[in-house]
Amino acid sequence: MKFKKLLLVAIMVASMVAMTACGSDGDVETPITDETGTVETDDQVVDTDDEAVDTDDEVVPVDGKYTGTATTTDGTGEIEVELTILDSKIQDLQVLAQEGIEIDQNTIESFKAEILENQSLEDLALEGVSGLEDEIYVLLQASVNAYNMSLIS
Repeated sequence: MKFKKLLLVAIMVASMVAMTACGSDGDVETPITDETGTVETDDQVVDTDDEAVDTDDEVVPVDGKYTGTATTTDGTGEIEVELTILDSKIQDLQVLAQEGIEIDQNTIESFKAEILENQSLEDLALEGVSGLEDEIYVLLQASVNAYNMSLIS
């Protein structure tokens, strides 16, 4: 039960950070579209002829490789992960570094399989992930941090 509360808090904090980072500063600019389908703003020019994905205002991750770090609940260890996003879907998770903690390879693989199957960090069935609760939590937190970077890129 304690783990579920920690998970909920971690997801809520990560969501708040992502929403704050994606928020507007209040200055709304009206784009200008010319006859060639190019949208111009003060900051950028966007070619609207490219195929756009209709997301109904849903924020989708941007393709790329993103790193995230997290610290163990007792503060003695840190982990860095790399999340690969392709076609707006999670394609891979790699642990890049571990300091003060040694997460079992079976735990990493079990966690990775759960992420790849669900394609969501919010709806993970962590009961299906084998390993110690603290190890799973730090993997989740680092993965959420990496995923949030893909949303604000």
